[in-house]
Amino acid sequence: MKRQLEKIYLNRKIKHCRKIKCDSFFEKVGHRGAAPSTHYSSTPQKSITNPFNMEDPGKKHPLAIKAQEIVDTVFALCADLEGDEFSKSYQPLLVEAATMIGAKTYSGTKTDSRLLALQNAAIIRYQAEFLLTSTSGMKDMTTANHDYLNVLRKEILEFQVLFVEWVKYIKTELDNDMEDEWGLFE
Repeated sequence: MKRQLEKIYLNRKIKHCRKIKCDSFFEKVGHRGAAPSTHYSSTPQKSITNPFNMEDPGKKHPLAIKAQEIVDTVFALCADLEGDEFSKSYQPLLVEAATMIGAKTYSGTKTDSRLLALQNAAIIRYQAEFLLTSTSGMKDMTTANHDYLNVLRKEILEFQVLFVEWVKYIKTELDNDMEDEWGLFE
């Protein structure tokens, strides 16, 4: 019972910290980890905020909500990474994978095209598997906070259950409206 309460407390603590860590991460790395802009513009740059604003009604799909949780956890994990350069080298890769999951989930759940939805699903699956593999490597080879890694793994596995249901829906309910010229999704 005590272990369950500790897990519940830890999950609440991490969820509370994600928003703070996410904002902190954007302040640290700037525009999603990209190099500073080299163009010369007289207009001021907008400040960077979380690109996955849940106020958009299209992001109410359960898969999109879970994708947002993954994005927030990755941002919190990256903001918490300290120490050696090897640990920090994971940051852009994790952020890219998480934001790709969020973007492709959003566009995949909004389309009525079976082909486009399956293409997005393939990309989402690849990026989610990358995050799972990365968390295993980070546990063994970096100084990353294991609590964040465990929560991230748990969220990805919960995402996977929703993902499987969504793919079943795609295959049964959406019309095969386009020909896949590559022959992958028939």
